[in-house]
Amino acid sequence: MPTLQKQEKNGPRRPAFVVYERWHVEALDGALRERSGSYEDASVLALSVETERELEKRRIPFFSGRIYKNLSSDLLASQDAAMEAFFADPRWKQFAYRGVELPATFLFSFRSYLQSVWYYGGILTSFLEAHPDVSGFVPFAPNGFVGSAAGSLAKLEREAAVDCARALAAQAGLSFSVIQSAQATRARARARVALFHARRLLFGLFLSGWNVAIALLRRPRRPRILISDYWRHVGSSIELLEGAECLFLDRLEIRAIPWRALLRRRMRFVHGADFLSRAAARRARAAAREYARAWRPLRSSILPTLSIRGHSFDGLLLGAVDELVRGFEKLLRDIEGAYALYGRFKPDLVMLRASVSAQTHFSILPLVAKQLGVPSLEIQHGLEYLGPGSWSREHAAEHIASYGSLIKEELVSIGYAPRQVHEIGSPRFDALGKKSKDGDKLARPFTVLCVAPDIRIFEIYDSYSAEDYFSTAAAAIGALPGARAIIKFRPGSPAEDPLRLIAARAFSRVPYDAASSDPLPALFDRADAVVSCYSTVVLEALTCGMPVIIPALNPIDAAVTGFHFSRYRDAGALSIASNEEELATALSVLAAQSALRRKMSERARSFVRENFRFDGRSSARCAALIAELARQPGSLAVE
Repeated sequence: MPTLQKQEKNGPRRPAFVVYERWHVEALDGALRERSGSYEDASVLALSVETERELEKRRIPFFSGRIYKNLSSDLLASQDAAMEAFFADPRWKQFAYRGVELPATFLFSFRSYLQSVWYYGGILTSFLEAHPDVSGFVPFAPNGFVGSAAGSLAKLEREAAVDCARALAAQAGLSFSVIQSAQATRARARARVALFHARRLLFGLFLSGWNVAIALLRRPRRPRILISDYWRHVGSSIELLEGAECLFLDRLEIRAIPWRALLRRRMRFVHGADFLSRAAARRARAAAREYARAWRPLRSSILPTLSIRGHSFDGLLLGAVDELVRGFEKLLRDIEGAYALYGRFKPDLVMLRASVSAQTHFSILPLVAKQLGVPSLEIQHGLEYLGPGSWSREHAAEHIASYGSLIKEELVSIGYAPRQVHEIGSPRFDALGKKSKDGDKLARPFTVLCVAPDIRIFEIYDSYSAEDYFSTAAAAIGALPGARAIIKFRPGSPAEDPLRLIAARAFSRVPYDAASSDPLPALFDRADAVVSCYSTVVLEALTCGMPVIIPALNPIDAAVTGFHFSRYRDAGALSIASNEEELATALSVLAAQSALRRKMSERARSFVRENFRFDGRSSARCAALIAELARQPGSLAVE
């Protein structure tokens, strides 16, 4: 990998160009000629594996952001302390609208942004300390536009690398300038956004017609359920509720629901904004102005703090709060829209796929429902990390349908009352648990299913962590004579293409097949063992009796993995490897001992039976829980 030699303290001053997207590398030659003349007169700092590969292809020397990361498990607790110190201030109580405390709707977004600033600020600070003769930062701006549904701080989060460089340059007395994206690229992005809104308008007109027709053709039924979830998650449970009437907030779900179900039931597709009156919109606008005025005198006294080795990034966090305050009108309109929606349809239950998200409507729905006495239920669809530094622990739903007793214990430990957590299992796991006998596989090579991680900076799992994961897995699998791999990518993930490139490089000497949309049971049937990151796939693999190994390769990985999976390991249900040697040893033992594989399979199934309710009857339990909660007395006195 080409890199510049470390610059001497008394050497010539050089600007540092910061690149982290592919187009940045394409524009680098022109930017260098315009600002400094040649690569000998500048430094290039790459912040992703993708850009490093492009730099290598062009034989451009660079410094890798990998070596400036400073990950420590203390970071998780530090982030909790920062959040607590800022949002525990009692003066936040005045920011409440119609019973909804506004900070509860944007805690996820703020924590996500905090972690992004911590990530980029830490790398840039370390780089500056290692190269004191840097004369300034020249970052490239991120490409594209952020959609309105991405979250209130999504735009700032995308620009975190640029803003961290700006803040650091100002404190260190360095020069600073930003290279914007190409105008043609920005124009194409605007065209895509315009096309999206046009299609959305036409689709909305079609749904309006559908709703009118269904209201005329199908009589009202009970229970009436307002659903913000996917049909593939809840359909099997809804089908068991003969009299249920459904109102879907994810309007595209009309394409996923079978026609038989659409026509047999009273199913409509709605949006809270469709019921927002002009009077309510005026109230929201007036209240947002009042909150903005109330924030001004507090701005200098309720100060979020973030310091990295003496460099302060407080201003960026304060700017994030300013952005949240500027977005209060939309937030309050959404609250008014939720009240109007509930008043119009009077649901008996609100079902959610999540109640904590960067998209504030996921938390607004249950918070407004609570004010109206309507029960809300979040169905667990993924394996969350709920320990120190968790980015998703502030659930707003009144009730959670959990996978089982182990998850219930964790939820109770962070504040949920036992009566609010219901052990149902998972409707989408009902078909799991069947796989071929080990003897059916004796004729083929030892095969490892390697589950690809995702790349999400706000979870501090970047492309370098993904590369370490793939490289470690490839080396361990490659050490087994004749072994093969199957790499399972998450379909539809924005990171799928970069991950495929990273995996192809890591597994260049190991035979492997790539899988994306293939169903997991079919992949388990082709594999002898599973290597997985922190993922719900671990539970699916254990349910199917697969031997599982989780590589925990850095301090944060180890803390997150240990918090949840240490009990699995202690029960012998899976293994945790902290490095390549441990992973290679674990796989070699599994490859050589079919008896051990069978023993791990038995322990895995036993652990699942004792701690989870994956017995094929989750849909029925979910349907019974929906019916029970919908019968609870409530109040829908909407102003």
